[in-house]
Amino acid sequence: MTELTGGELVARVLKNAGVGHVFTLCGGHVLPIYDGCLSEGIRLVDVRHEQAAAHAAGSRAGSASSSSRPARA
Repeated sequence: MTELTGGELVARVLKNAGVGHVFTLCGGHVLPIYDGCLSEGIRLVDVRHEQAAAHAAGSRAGSASSSSRPARA
């Protein structure tokens, strides 16, 4: 059995919960999660402000074409 990093584990849990997009404000402390998300096929949307992430995620969740639940990191 291979060991998972914390970031890989977080990404796997998000994927299993049906998350397809993560709206986030980039920072070094979350880079391992980003690596895990990319490995799991979760799309990252980087913004410049926390409020922008919240609005983008809310908009994505409310759109008719949304096929997955958003998450904020």
